[in-house]
Amino acid sequence: MKKEQIIRTAMELFVKQGFENTPTSQISKESKVATGTLFHHFKTKEVLINEAYIYVKKSMSNTIFKNHDESADTKEQVRQIWTNMMKWSFENRNESQFLEKFYGSSYIDNLTIEQMQAYFETSTKVYNQAVKEKLIKDIPMDLFSNITFGLLHAFEKESYKSKKLDSKLLRKSFDMYWGALKK
Repeated sequence: MKKEQIIRTAMELFVKQGFENTPTSQISKESKVATGTLFHHFKTKEVLINEAYIYVKKSMSNTIFKNHDESADTKEQVRQIWTNMMKWSFENRNESQFLEKFYGSSYIDNLTIEQMQAYFETSTKVYNQAVKEKLIKDIPMDLFSNITFGLLHAFEKESYKSKKLDSKLLRKSFDMYWGALKK
């Protein structure tokens, strides 16, 4: 419980102040744990940000692939994943902002990035199937991810403004996303 409390506090502070401007003393104080407790769970602040990244990515993948219907046609699977990502992002604003800020960041090490690939195997499988079926462009996976997260963050900001995630915005966002990918 304390470990999760530290992670959640650190994420919030990293988003607000940046990684460099957030001392571990502030993280432990705002987490209401002793500094020794923080360092018991996380050897360094660098380990903490990587653990936070893993925490968020696990949360995201658990939500977006929950009840994934592999029997649906490929475009519908892409729509389901996109819709679930939008819903997760809207419901987990701080976590989503953390991902936006630190996606592709040098603070996230290669081992953490490699670990994350396992959580998104379903997405990779659907992407490869869509390419095989010639539904979408065959682009490098990193570019696919950048397009996905770039559009996701743009639409989440729009939904934050209106303080709701309505079905009209979900449809429009998917149409734009699909339009960027389709062959």
